[in-house]
Amino acid sequence: MKNFKFSIVTLIDDVERIIDNSIKAILNQTIDFEKNIQLIFINNNCSDSSLEICHGYRKEYPENIVILDGENLSINDAFDHIQGEYVNFFDISDKLSDDALKNIYSSFSKHSDVDVIAIPNLTLERERRHKLNYKFTKGGEEVVDLFETPEFFNPYLNSSFIRSETAKKYRFDDSLLFKKESFFINKILIDSPKYILLDKNTIHYYIEPSEQIPVDLDEHPLKKESLENFADVYCINLIDYAIEKYGKIPQFIQHLITFEIAEHGLVSDLSDIYDDDDNAFIKSLRNVLNRLDDEAIAATPKIGNPKRRFLIYLKKGKFHMEVEDGELLIKADDYLLSKSTSGYIYFDYVEKKQGFLNIAAFVKSYCDNKFVSIEAIKTNDKNEKSVYDGIYNDYATYRPNIKFLSIPWVFYYNFDIKIPVGEDENCDIKIKLNYKEGNKSFSFYPDFSFVTYCNLSAFSHYYIKDSKMVLHQNNVLRIVPFSVKKMLRFEFSSIKKILLTSRRPQFLYSIFIRVLYLLAYPFMRNRRIWLFSDRPAYADDNAKHLFKYAIEQDDGIEKYFVVEKDVPDFKAMKEISKNVIGFKTLKNKIYYLYAEKIIVSHIIDKYANPLAYRNKKLYCGLSSSDKYFLQHGVIEGDLSDRLNKAMRYLAMFLTSADLERNSIAFNHNYNFEPHRVPALGLPRHDTLSNDNVQKEILLIPTWRSYIKGEESLINSEYYHKLRNILVNERLNKKFDETGYKLVFKLHPEMYPYAEYFETGNDNVVISMDESYQELFNKCAVLITDYSTVAFDFAYLKKPVIYYQYADEYHYHKGYFDFETLGFGAVIEKEDDLMDKIINYIDDGCEMEEEYIRRVDTFFKHPDDKNNRKRVYEWIYNDE
Repeated sequence: MKNFKFSIVTLIDDVERIIDNSIKAILNQTIDFEKNIQLIFINNNCSDSSLEICHGYRKEYPENIVILDGENLSINDAFDHIQGEYVNFFDISDKLSDDALKNIYSSFSKHSDVDVIAIPNLTLERERRHKLNYKFTKGGEEVVDLFETPEFFNPYLNSSFIRSETAKKYRFDDSLLFKKESFFINKILIDSPKYILLDKNTIHYYIEPSEQIPVDLDEHPLKKESLENFADVYCINLIDYAIEKYGKIPQFIQHLITFEIAEHGLVSDLSDIYDDDDNAFIKSLRNVLNRLDDEAIAATPKIGNPKRRFLIYLKKGKFHMEVEDGELLIKADDYLLSKSTSGYIYFDYVEKKQGFLNIAAFVKSYCDNKFVSIEAIKTNDKNEKSVYDGIYNDYATYRPNIKFLSIPWVFYYNFDIKIPVGEDENCDIKIKLNYKEGNKSFSFYPDFSFVTYCNLSAFSHYYIKDSKMVLHQNNVLRIVPFSVKKMLRFEFSSIKKILLTSRRPQFLYSIFIRVLYLLAYPFMRNRRIWLFSDRPAYADDNAKHLFKYAIEQDDGIEKYFVVEKDVPDFKAMKEISKNVIGFKTLKNKIYYLYAEKIIVSHIIDKYANPLAYRNKKLYCGLSSSDKYFLQHGVIEGDLSDRLNKAMRYLAMFLTSADLERNSIAFNHNYNFEPHRVPALGLPRHDTLSNDNVQKEILLIPTWRSYIKGEESLINSEYYHKLRNILVNERLNKKFDETGYKLVFKLHPEMYPYAEYFETGNDNVVISMDESYQELFNKCAVLITDYSTVAFDFAYLKKPVIYYQYADEYHYHKGYFDFETLGFGAVIEKEDDLMDKIINYIDDGCEMEEEYIRRVDTFFKHPDDKNNRKRVYEWIYNDE
């Protein structure tokens, strides 16, 4: 029998699209594979070609590779075959850094008294460090004793390496539905609590932690059984194992169990599987928590205060609040969860406009919102006081209250306040938070904090609007007359704070920009500047089309289009106007700070704000421009979780149809004032044309947010469904007969993976450089799934097909129903899709009358070509 340094054990299921790369990553370890590594593959009900791939490698390395194939196999069947000094139980979707095994072996050789080495976890695609990597020292090799450092508990077997003679004394517990791996490694650590933390080019790359209980188990057939098994078997049996060894529960095991409950046991909603509030799973968790010390629960790292306090409440019960000596005490039985003599108010925006100071903000607490109220107290320079009530808005899709186990726990009190401010009025404004429940009441003035996208911050504590300055000082908002002297004083105060905070490059650069801002002020302050932009690297959307119209208007306004200097569209825009600015150039940054209006087709801040890449909080107060959102397309779903007023304060939110407008203007989750959501039509629709339609079928699918990289893509149904269209024999035969082609317009997220869609077939064209507008104009039929490009294409009254092979709509469902409002047939099967395309080709690619009627009914202005005029005039007249 050959002896190896390492045995790598892994279960094989249907992983044919990734297994080859995973095996090669082990073969490419810098420690010699043939001499030092054994691979043990266990058939885990594999039904694809994964095992065949394994057998192919076994032929090449017959002494290194063992394949266990049979019925009812489990990972325990591997123990009789382990020949390495050290063993790792590996997930085939994970990877190791190239030097990992070499450095792990070296470390084991130096520490003969230690049975386990753990290495850091990084996510495979984005290389984000796992939250428990705090225990590793970069480049470090440390032997830790879990009794001395219980906060260094280890839940993960995949990133742990074990002496084989030790591992063979244990078995995986088949009574566990989840957390078998954590149970296995922690039995070993209970018996031998010293282990090595190694971070010397030793990294375990993972897609997601193995065998965790999913946070959302709604579709899991064993949801109820899994949860109860987690508490009653995993938690209790591990506690009993530790007590049998030590007569008590070591603190590292208490931390581990608390962490595992917080990570995997605190599902949001249990109402679909339990009828009663005090259900079996809650009782089981309470039974576990009652065996843990309060101090151990409270000291468990990386679970966050809301979960930490909830677990103590779950253990103690009797949640209540007391007012005592001017403090609000929040307790579970007699345990003090938190106390407040003050707290924070988080500002989303502070805006002075049309005689009002508009505030959007929120507070978060453990108090039910029905017991909370907000007041703004304005004191003018005559010492006259006025009180204005905050108007509550729940933002249910963007900032929902947090529930654990169906129990409401953290409440977000979002509010708007509209405070009248006279043209000559100077005033101070304080925000007061009130709590009142029955005969208990408590009030205080919260400290101020500012979210990332707010126009004020701790560093930019003022901004200038018209003849006034709005600033925050000592948790008071102040409106004072503008003067250059005040501006210089406030600005030097900001620069001083930045210098005292950090000397890192981004902080020093912000001082450079702020000084330039001051130097430019005499020359820029009275210029009326509008900036237009689509995306940083492209000029092909509504902003471009509106810009072309706007520069023809003689209105005394300086209009500039912004796009990256090193892209083709920069030169193309220069042919339209000399007023084109390179994105993120110094000129762009200064003009952005002094712009009167920012007009964009994409609302993502980094697409338009050249300083958003450099810690936005260092600059935000310098700009007081209004933002006009032209949209990237017609909205069909509910996007209120990312396009609400709190997060994206907009002067205009453009729409194209009454149904679309109403779904936004009268939806409290968006919370925009209705007059800010006009239905004027998209500027780019004015230039749509059917004058040069060619024999081309256009395919434009939406992206899938669950795809996180190359392997994730090629392993997805999404990729294979698209690929099947490109290589379909029936379709390509029809193309050969008729001269039609398929134009596949890649989503920008697909660009890095374009090679995977190449077919070598002249009938299929992969499009990345052509603009959407060009493709809409020249193509005869559109195939999409959920993309809003269907609205543009339908605007031309050309055929649309919705190919929805699975229910993968990636936004919240909104007003638009594809079956009743859509502009074409909804198709689920590939064969039906081919039939529909071929029928359209045979019939001359004509849209059916039913769908023409839907187009005319849907759009507010379907034919008049005056969208640009309406939008320009609306923006021009907005003050």
